[in-house]
Amino acid sequence: RPAPPQGAAVAALRAQPVGADAAETAENRSLELLKEALAAAQEAQQDTAEQEMRRRREELIAAYRTQMEKQVEVRTQTLPLTSVAELDRRQLVDARLLAATQDEIRASLAEMRDVTNEIMDSPVFVHVHRMIDDRSLSVSEALEGGHVTTDITDRQQFIADSIGRLVTALEDAMAPPDEFAKDQAGGEGGAGGASQQQEALIPPITQLKLLRGVQDLIYMQTREIDARTDMQDTQRRERLRDIGEQQRELSDLGQQMLDQLQKNMPQPEIQPPPTPDP
Repeated sequence: RPAPPQGAAVAALRAQPVGADAAETAENRSLELLKEALAAAQEAQQDTAEQEMRRRREELIAAYRTQMEKQVEVRTQTLPLTSVAELDRRQLVDARLLAATQDEIRASLAEMRDVTNEIMDSPVFVHVHRMIDDRSLSVSEALEGGHVTTDITDRQQFIADSIGRLVTALEDAMAPPDEFAKDQAGGEGGAGGASQQQEALIPPITQLKLLRGVQDLIYMQTREIDARTDMQDTQRRERLRDIGEQQRELSDLGQQMLDQLQKNMPQPEIQPPPTPDP
C-alpha cells in the first residue's frame, strides 16, 4: 500500500522546480500507511495468539473433565463394595479392575502435568496434581489388596472434586475480561503493547482462584467430618490431622504465590530529590 505515496514523493522531488511541499505530504502519507499496516499486522498476530491460547485451554479443560468423569464413575462402582466385610473372589476381581482404572486416571493426569510446561511452572497446579497423585496411588493399592472402606471412596471423591477445581479455574480464565480490565489493558500501551504482552496459559489469577478453590474444598471436608456419624474416633482424628497438614501446605503455597507476584510487579520509579537553588 505505501508504494503510490512514495512514488508521488519521488516524482515531486524530480520535478523542476522541486515540489518540496508535495514530496513532504506524500512521504508523510506513506509513513502513515506503514504505521497502519504495522498496527494491522500486530493486531492479526495478537488475534492468532489469543485463538491458539483459547484452543489450548479448551483442550486442557476437556482432558481434565474426561478424567473427572472417569473418577466419578470409578467411585460409583466402588461404593457397593464398602458395605462388604470381606470380599469374595468375584468382588475381589471387581476391586482389582477398579484399581487398574484408578491407576489409569493417575497416570493420565501425571502425563498431562509432565508434558505441559505451563502446569510444571505453576506451583498451585503442581500441588493439586501431587495431592491427586498421592491419593490415587493409595486408592489403587487398597483396591488391589481388596481393602475397600469409606476412607477409599472419600479419597476418590476428593480426587474428583480436586479435578473439578482445576476445570473451574481454567474455565474462569476463558471468561471475557470486564470493562475495567479492558480499559486498564488499553491504557498500558495500546496495540503495540498488546502484541508484546501475551497472556499465559495459566496466568497468576488462575492459580490464585485454584488456590481459593482448594481452600474451599478443605473447608467443606472439615465441616463434613464434624457432621459424619459413620467414623470412629481414630478415623476422625486421622482425617483432621491430614486436613491440618493440607492447610499448612496451602498457607505456605499462598505465601509463595504472594512473594512471586510482588517480585514480578513493576517497581515504582524513584525520582531524585530536587536540587536546591543556590
